[in-house]
Amino acid sequence: MTTVASAGVERAEQVEQVGSAAPKQMQRPGGRTERVRKQVVAATVALLAEDGIGGISVESVATRSGVARTTIYRRWGSPESLMLEALREELAPRARRTVDTGSLRGDLKTLLQDITSFAGSESGRGLLEALFLQHGSPDIESETRGYWDQRFAAAGEVVRRAIARGELPAGTPERLVMEMAAAPIYLRLFITRDVVDDDYLDYVVEYVLRGSGYPG
Repeated sequence: MTTVASAGVERAEQVEQVGSAAPKQMQRPGGRTERVRKQVVAATVALLAEDGIGGISVESVATRSGVARTTIYRRWGSPESLMLEALREELAPRARRTVDTGSLRGDLKTLLQDITSFAGSESGRGLLEALFLQHGSPDIESETRGYWDQRFAAAGEVVRRAIARGELPAGTPERLVMEMAAAPIYLRLFITRDVVDDDYLDYVVEYVLRGSGYPG
């Protein structure tokens, strides 16, 4: 026979079980937690594009995203953590992107077009400036190294394919070729602020090919 006291205990245990399951439900993909994260990331990226690193604060992201400051403080806690979240969300997919056009010339041109398109956009410029200019943060420096390591490793596939096709000699240094190709683009976009157009990309590609031992 069930007493009033035992029924009360059973009911309390049921409530506790439901309560303990709630956080797991909130973590499900597409749930409220994920929507909040996406709102905060989008706001952080937008503010980086508009105002640079100096525009990122818990207050500014809360205002832009419509997410409560208490929620942002509880989950991220600092501008640095907000920028890290944005960098991971936006840059990770790009770090592994390569296209096989069937030739080294075409692969290099496509890679440089991708760099120019992203780095020349408002959001891309804001994110990359965060990578270039944020100093003194071990976490962001680690994230930066990780991004460039992945980016160069993926881009190195361009050189490996060229070697397999007989377009470059065996032993051609992958990273050096990619640095030769990408450095002039970043220099113009972020330092000298000169124009990077299609003719300039062709110019860079031809000189990289000559310097790499391309037979054409």
